[in-house]
Amino acid sequence: MNKVYWCVDKKSEFPGGDEALEAFFKKNLKNPQRRKISGIIKVIVEEDGTISSPCVIEGNMFGFDEEMIPIVLRMPKWTLAYIGDKAVRAFHDIVIDY
Repeated sequence: MNKVYWCVDKKSEFPGGDEALEAFFKKNLKNPQRRKISGIIKVIVEEDGTISSPCVIEGNMFGFDEEMIPIVLRMPKWTLAYIGDKAVRAFHDIVIDY
């Protein structure tokens, strides 16, 4: 069984960093009423950079889960988390605030 780590030496990251992550959400979110969208989604970044097990921790609107989970699952591969020189599965909180 592969462990999932909370504490790592090097955290996983969306390719291009936080600005690229924000651009990804803005491109993929359907928000015609320009309402405030905020929340936190906990994911696992796998050893190959894919996202798995998204779980909404907090969301400010009805249907947040249904809107955000499919977008999160379409994300490109992330840079990996490391402990020492070994890539590991790690939790990551994605903060959404648009």
